[in-house]
Amino acid sequence: MPQQVVRLIIAFAIFVGIFFIARMFLVPATFGEFGHYRGNSLREIAALPVKYVDKKTCTGCHMHNANLLASDDHKNINCQICHGPGYKHNSYFEQNRDKFMVRDSLPDTWKVDSTRLTASIAVPDEFHMTRSQEREFCLKCHLLNAARKEKTVKQIDINDHYDINKRCVKCHPPHAPNS
Repeated sequence: MPQQVVRLIIAFAIFVGIFFIARMFLVPATFGEFGHYRGNSLREIAALPVKYVDKKTCTGCHMHNANLLASDDHKNINCQICHGPGYKHNSYFEQNRDKFMVRDSLPDTWKVDSTRLTASIAVPDEFHMTRSQEREFCLKCHLLNAARKEKTVKQIDINDHYDINKRCVKCHPPHAPNS
């Protein structure tokens, strides 16, 4: 066998050996346990705090907005799409329920006491739900786009239906935009 081929085989064997040795140290032990990824990642993700709040959770206190939404075009949109993650907001008001809510006539139910909310109870800013009032926020979904089906989302042409001095929410309340 030629000397060059022997050297190539030795070099290749060295690289393969280095690869397998490095792989032993670099690949986690649980890799491949549940497929082509690290098995411990599922346990780590499951241990993270839940940050999703469903529409039912919001409806518990914000029944007025839920009633407006029930018969409107935005009825299938989760509250967090526009307002952002609600877990901090919800956990704050659950922990401070006695400050803002009163027992409802139904067992184990509560309702918002609007007199307590309007009182001078300071709610830290981090627990307020964000909601954008800017036109650009509404246009993320409603700007005329040929790639988006008109039947799915109502779209506007900003050349025909757009007043630069007004916000969309002045004429189209988000919880009842058809009103």
